[in-house]
Amino acid sequence: MNGLLATLGGRTRRLSQGEVLFREGEAARDVAEVASGRLVLRRHLPDGSLLVIDHLGIGDLVAEGALAQPHYGCEVAAAEAGQVRVIAAATVRDAMAANPAFATMLVAAMASRIHRLRTRLALRAMRPARRRVLAALALDAVGEPPVAMIAGPLAGFAEAIGLTPAAFYRTLAALEREGAILRAGQRITLAALRQEDAASNLCRG
Repeated sequence: MNGLLATLGGRTRRLSQGEVLFREGEAARDVAEVASGRLVLRRHLPDGSLLVIDHLGIGDLVAEGALAQPHYGCEVAAAEAGQVRVIAAATVRDAMAANPAFATMLVAAMASRIHRLRTRLALRAMRPARRRVLAALALDAVGEPPVAMIAGPLAGFAEAIGLTPAAFYRTLAALEREGAILRAGQRITLAALRQEDAASNLCRG
């Protein structure tokens, strides 16, 4: 594990798919960093359903709110099996106080996370589903023509942009029939969209 928190020690925890790392409302004693696999952040609603807030991958910070809040604001669980580095929140706070350069890097990582969340909120507001899917793929794509590599199950990608798996699969199939995308497993080429179109599409959303 060579992430931002690697120099602070901590412990490695292995998670099986579906296993909960932090529970909503629990005392916030630790933060974590994803070493492998994927995590999902979610909140329990009064009607018993779950609201998915975000998905986290390798290198992402987990439960950084524990640095300032007494309780975890959401549940963190493994969307797929993997490992995390778990470190006491007090240890991270001490490192920030003692090392301004580390504190700056940590704040930058948090700012990047906030930007990503805002982008996903904008994506979720886009209509119709075809436009939302194209914009989401384009934002993750690189090269010309842009190629997006979806990490993890397609259902997880769909959930992250506010679509049911069925709606997402239907939209992908329609885009493929139109020739707008070319699919090869988790690799999706955006045949009819240039890389720079991603930002303009999102800004118009």
